[in-house]
Amino acid sequence: MTQSQSYTDNEERQPLLTTNAQPTMGNNIEFDQQIPTTLFTTNDQHDDGDTEARWFAELQQKPWYNRPSPYWLMPWLVVVGIMLSISSNSIEQLKIKTVCAQMLGLEDGGAIPGNFTSAIGDVRAFDSVDPCRSKKVLGFVGQLDGNIGAVNGIFTLLTLAKWTSLSDVLGRKFLLHIGMFGITVSFLLNWFAASRFNFFGYHIYYVEAVLLGLIPVGALLNPAVFSYTVDCTTGNNRSRTIGYLSTSFALGNIVGSAMGGAINKATGDLTVVVKISLVCTALLAIYLSALPESLKTKPASLTQWMASQAGGDHQTSRATISTQAKEATVFVQTLKRVFYLAKANLSTIFDPLLLFVPGHVPKSEKMATRYTPALIVLANFFLLIGVAGAAKLFIPMTTLVFKWRAQEDDFYSSFKSSCDFITYLAIFPALQVLYKRVVSSFQKCDDEEAAVQPLMQDSDEAQESSPKSTESDLSSMGAIKMDLVFVVGGLALLVFAHLLVPLIATEFILYFSRALSSLGQTAGVASISLVSSVMPTHMTGAVIGALSVADSLGNIIAVFSYGRLFKNTVDTSPMFYYYVSAGLCALALAFATVNWWMYRRK
Repeated sequence: MTQSQSYTDNEERQPLLTTNAQPTMGNNIEFDQQIPTTLFTTNDQHDDGDTEARWFAELQQKPWYNRPSPYWLMPWLVVVGIMLSISSNSIEQLKIKTVCAQMLGLEDGGAIPGNFTSAIGDVRAFDSVDPCRSKKVLGFVGQLDGNIGAVNGIFTLLTLAKWTSLSDVLGRKFLLHIGMFGITVSFLLNWFAASRFNFFGYHIYYVEAVLLGLIPVGALLNPAVFSYTVDCTTGNNRSRTIGYLSTSFALGNIVGSAMGGAINKATGDLTVVVKISLVCTALLAIYLSALPESLKTKPASLTQWMASQAGGDHQTSRATISTQAKEATVFVQTLKRVFYLAKANLSTIFDPLLLFVPGHVPKSEKMATRYTPALIVLANFFLLIGVAGAAKLFIPMTTLVFKWRAQEDDFYSSFKSSCDFITYLAIFPALQVLYKRVVSSFQKCDDEEAAVQPLMQDSDEAQESSPKSTESDLSSMGAIKMDLVFVVGGLALLVFAHLLVPLIATEFILYFSRALSSLGQTAGVASISLVSSVMPTHMTGAVIGALSVADSLGNIIAVFSYGRLFKNTVDTSPMFYYYVSAGLCALALAFATVNWWMYRRK
């Protein structure tokens, strides 16, 4: 945002979102499944109302082309959805081809770097007879996905907090640009991996995992998008606006998946969609350059920020020069810095999780017991491991069992996005309305029966026997119980959906199971709403941030363990991991049911 009448020479407005706000959801789980709310819940209650009113008044005075608005992001998110979905399945198929080419090349003695592709020809093509669909190759691909997912997750956890904190200094557009840069690097590396110039083989994917961990793509774009939304929307409109943004991204996924399948079928070259995605990144970067900045203070330039960091380091070195002189070697000093950096990073990972340990947060009236937060987090943790692990192995499994190629994967992705789109836009809200009407009808009957009792008592006794809770308290508790019902119901659907696939291994059941999973995964959305409702209001941001850390840890465990599981069971039962996912969802269902039962007793 350029300097204007919004700022004076002597006074600059303080940001409504402080720099210590807890970062939100990492990794990404699908954009429309987990909506990070940390960035707009941490400090809203502490903001000065006059300051916020003045900020929105200033926004209205700006010309439309220079006025930040979340509606600027909607077309951008549609194109992002197209860009990611048009190439995601093709990239996975290219990975299988690249790994296969190296493995077959080494078996044939073609161990010369860069020449292993000669074993099966150009890895970009997909022929009618493909030697890369053996259990050995696909089992190794599953393990490789687990390894690189774990590496990426670890680096993401260590760098996410630093990146997200920079958006409060350098602006939201800076974070969006960095996220797009990470996506571009990913596309370029995958294009290079499938070329004849790849001298590294499948090890190039470890390089990609490290780079995308240092620049966590999805984990940066999500906080940036929702921070931008917070800056330019009032609290009453944020939920609706977030729904519009999520729907825009889902729409892009639907279109991109269909386009990817059609392009692959027409060209026979899986790298074509990767090249198209690279063109999209350039167009999106140009669009971001014209996007109005939403930060409530004037963003610092990158040069100014680097200069301030250098100045701070210089002051620190002067203050500690006598101490440093006593160190035996520079090597020892370096080790100490690395140790303190690692300690600080690990603290950002594990310290937030202490919020859910019983006793760390005072029990409120909205908690059934002091174990309520821990039960919610445990249910969500095992849910995420089961769902993320199964999703990671889907393409290797369908390639082996159903002989799917990129076209079938793209069609399935389009179907999946359509199911999610319909679920979150229509079915889930309709079920909530239906639940409220049913509960209201039962509540009305109970009130009519209770109204007879005061007639048989004195007026004083009637007042003493009347309920102490206010209408708002009842509605708050009712919302908590509604979330619990959707958590329990969603988890039950997920258990059934995961059991159905290996028991009846047909393509129809695969699609039917995915439709059920779209309904079942509303349990994740309900869990976020639930944990933010039962915890103290002033801790909402920290709680959601801690929940996102738990999700990131669960994702690391999922991709690392499921890859090895698939490799060990691919010969005997390539769908065995579905039973594991069903068991993990059943474990999550047990924790959620215990929580629901405690609230029933309350």
